[in-house]
Amino acid sequence: MIIVFGAIYADMVMRVDKFPDPGETVLTATYTYVPGGKGANQALAASRAGQKVLLAGAIGSDAQGTLALTLLQSASIDLSAVKVSSMPTGCSSIFVNKHGENMICSASGANMEVRENQITHQMLEEADALVLQCEAPIDQCAKLASRAKQVGVTVILNLAPAIHVPDYYLKNVDYLIMNEVEAEFMCDAVNLTDTISMATAISQQKKLVAILTQGKNGCTLASNGNINHFPAFKINAVDTTAAGDTFIGYLAAGIASPDSSIESAIQTASKAASICCTREGSQPSIPFSIELG
Repeated sequence: MIIVFGAIYADMVMRVDKFPDPGETVLTATYTYVPGGKGANQALAASRAGQKVLLAGAIGSDAQGTLALTLLQSASIDLSAVKVSSMPTGCSSIFVNKHGENMICSASGANMEVRENQITHQMLEEADALVLQCEAPIDQCAKLASRAKQVGVTVILNLAPAIHVPDYYLKNVDYLIMNEVEAEFMCDAVNLTDTISMATAISQQKKLVAILTQGKNGCTLASNGNINHFPAFKINAVDTTAAGDTFIGYLAAGIASPDSSIESAIQTASKAASICCTREGSQPSIPFSIELG
């Protein structure tokens, strides 16, 4: 089983020809509301990859909260650790341009009230992997990572959005997944000129496996001083919004599987993310494992 501890959002998506400049208003014909949030997206991706999944998070007692859980419920994801908060459900405004690139602003809302004690000791004992991001309070994530390591659960951290992660947290992380912006943030005080060197340095200094996602340039695995690059699948991108979350959910599913190597897990996750990019929306764009061929 995979436990995902993270944010649940309702996403308002608008497709635009170009992103607005400061002070500029850009018009578009319509918008859609879809379920989202890194925690929810990654949980759904891991479930569609074939794993049993439990999601811990928080929603408000509002219509957006009901929307946010719709696809998770249909996937039979265990939502017993999702609590209802007095704060509103988190909401993201997502702009997607004609190149499939996105610009996102998120209001955390109920996600600020997620607590590590929503995950019981029994839940951890039944888990193979714990997936964390940086949208939930960092102190709660750090406490849960420590508890997970004490019972031998593999800890996967997605450094998104980029924030400072203290060493006492990172010492309990087995896999750190970053994009290039997040790797640069981690290495802000280090005199390195390329992100692959940054991923290598992070892996060696923090004694963990670092995975650097590079969009159309593929991704890089840094482990024990070794570097392995995986090229991206060639696609025509429509919307990249949930591609990173799809990659992480599928990667976690591979890591949790005793029959999968990290290399094959990355290749499968990359293929799933590439399919996601050819579709519009957040959770609706995440593919099922049968679609990977």
